[in-house]
Amino acid sequence: MKRYLCLILFTLTITLTFGEVETYLEEIPFNEYSDLNKDNTVNSNNDEIKIVQAVKIATVDPILMKDQYSMRVVNYLYDTLFNYNEKGEVVPNLVEKWEWKDGRVLELKLREDVYFQNGDKMSAKDVKESFERMLKSGVFKDFFNDIQNIKIID
Repeated sequence: MKRYLCLILFTLTITLTFGEVETYLEEIPFNEYSDLNKDNTVNSNNDEIKIVQAVKIATVDPILMKDQYSMRVVNYLYDTLFNYNEKGEVVPNLVEKWEWKDGRVLELKLREDVYFQNGDKMSAKDVKESFERMLKSGVFKDFFNDIQNIKIID
């Protein structure tokens, strides 16, 4: 009896999960993201970013993102130390150069020309604090549990 009940619940869940949903762009209300002000004049404020998508995002904090919609927006807001090129190779982004020391220690030299939106220069301290925050409370902190220590050399 238990087996049949589980089978019925499984079938019902699968059936409801893979239902077809169609959403057309015409059906999504974009008026809250309009470039027009209330008096129908064009908004001339160029320091705003407006990202329109069908589903509301859960967070813009990169260490707390769990859903694909948040990941999509976070990619527009934050940058990474490394990227992948077209061949799938790791290439530097915010890093000028890097070197593996004895196979366990990764030494990074950050680019000098990287600034935050407020004009502050990115420092090794900023990168260290980001890693420490991620290791302490990030959603995917278990992926990085091999990181044992982070030191600023200079």
